[in-house]
Amino acid sequence: MAEENKDSKWEGKSTAECPIQRTLSYEITENNLGFRCYVANMKVIDIEGGCKIEWSFMSDAVEGMRLEDLLGIEKSNLETVVEGMRKEIQAMEIEINSIFMVFVLC
Repeated sequence: MAEENKDSKWEGKSTAECPIQRTLSYEITENNLGFRCYVANMKVIDIEGGCKIEWSFMSDAVEGMRLEDLLGIEKSNLETVVEGMRKEIQAMEIEINSIFMVFVLC
């Protein structure tokens, strides 16, 4: 199923966001994987030296999909999200460094 996951398509929408509790919930609205119901929740949790992101999800059973297949899809999705976050953080650091340099030059 991992090979098929490369061709998976889905669209989702945010259903709840709370910047104070640092949580985000979203649901899949359209997909080609067979999900009728899928809701995921993310929460930022402080830990010593930084933070971690807790990701949980609830899903209906998809006909013909084993738990291992579902977890493989989730792992792939999580890796995509983490890579996106990594790029955003790197971009922010570049912007922050540029702004700092501008302040230093002024």
